[in-house]
Amino acid sequence: MGLITLYAVASAFLVSGLWYAFWRHNQMRSGPSKVTTKVFDELMQPVFYLDEKGLIRYLNDFTRKALGFDEHDILGLPGDLLFRNPQAMKALSQQVDVAGHAGPEKLYLRAVDGSSILFNLSFSELKSTFGNVSGIIVYGEDVRETEKLRAEMARREMMERQLQAVSESLEETVDQQTKKLSERIAASQREMKERLKKEKKLRSEIADMEIMLDEIRHRQRKNMKLVLNLLNKYQWSGKSRNQREKTKELYQRIHTMYMIYKHIYISGISEQVDFPAFIAEVCDRYHTLYSDHANLQIQINTDKDDLPVDQALPLGIAVNEILYEALKNFSSAPPDHKTRHAIVVDYSYHPQMNAYSLNISHPPGQQSAKNKHAYDHLPGIQLASMLIDDQLNGTMDTQYHQEIAVHISFPEEKGGVSWLHN
Repeated sequence: MGLITLYAVASAFLVSGLWYAFWRHNQMRSGPSKVTTKVFDELMQPVFYLDEKGLIRYLNDFTRKALGFDEHDILGLPGDLLFRNPQAMKALSQQVDVAGHAGPEKLYLRAVDGSSILFNLSFSELKSTFGNVSGIIVYGEDVRETEKLRAEMARREMMERQLQAVSESLEETVDQQTKKLSERIAASQREMKERLKKEKKLRSEIADMEIMLDEIRHRQRKNMKLVLNLLNKYQWSGKSRNQREKTKELYQRIHTMYMIYKHIYISGISEQVDFPAFIAEVCDRYHTLYSDHANLQIQINTDKDDLPVDQALPLGIAVNEILYEALKNFSSAPPDHKTRHAIVVDYSYHPQMNAYSLNISHPPGQQSAKNKHAYDHLPGIQLASMLIDDQLNGTMDTQYHQEIAVHISFPEEKGGVSWLHN
């Protein structure tokens, strides 16, 4: 009987130990059921489970995606790693131990990239199958959009208060300024009456001056035309050839000035010259003078761009001198009826550089063909180079290949019409 009693007592202790071990294992492994976790995974709000030791045993899909954690990397780690403020989490856990529930409380959870996300969280105890507390369920809602909306509303309320204060200040300012403006309007009306009287008198004087100016311009054109007629008659009189050539050169220069002067008043704008039209007229006049050379052509490529008078006058004279020397040398060469020659004139404006360019290429004449560098010492070429350098602050370069190419470039200048008044 003693052995049987001892065996029974030992068996009872063994069964008790196995039951306690099973109970502890079940308590350690307890948590939300599979059905419950499936429901949690469907929720669009944070839910996770901490066991009695505070270790992370479960995160629903929303929490994992929001924080960026992989479930296998986060399970089994201390729960306070999820919280930006672990002390607040521990305080709420202690409230759960006492009351079984804590929260809701706004807490920041840490994401895998180190950032923090604000949630409104509640803590509730979770009991095992045997009725013992096995851990804590943490659940809540995503309040990021709510907080943004609340912050936006607070910002708008502040702006409304500021606008109201500004509006009140503006009303006071408007009242003061209205009073001052009324006083100024009354004073301005008195001044306006005086100005109207003066303007009426000025209009009458301006009308008289315009009549006088038109008369002066008419007489200037007549006088310049008279000088041209005298020079034209003088160059065909019985003088020496050298005198006729000099008279012809002088005639061409004055005629160029006359053409520029005519273009100013044809356009009706006294500060600008239609320079492409001027070039076309000069070339047409020279082509007419040398029309007996059927194998010569003059090609013109120009931009539609006006030129200030202060620049048009020296440039026009320079163009005249270059064309005159080119045609004079060309006409002095023996006629070549088999080869067609061309004088090409290119005039353009470059807005990106605020500069003008003018290129004239022509076949070499008899004199320049014998000595290419003698071309630079021709009187007309020297005069043109001086005008480009002194009057336009530009450059003039001559290149010699199968033909002679003269390259002129100068900057845009917003000058006045001082030459008209000198």
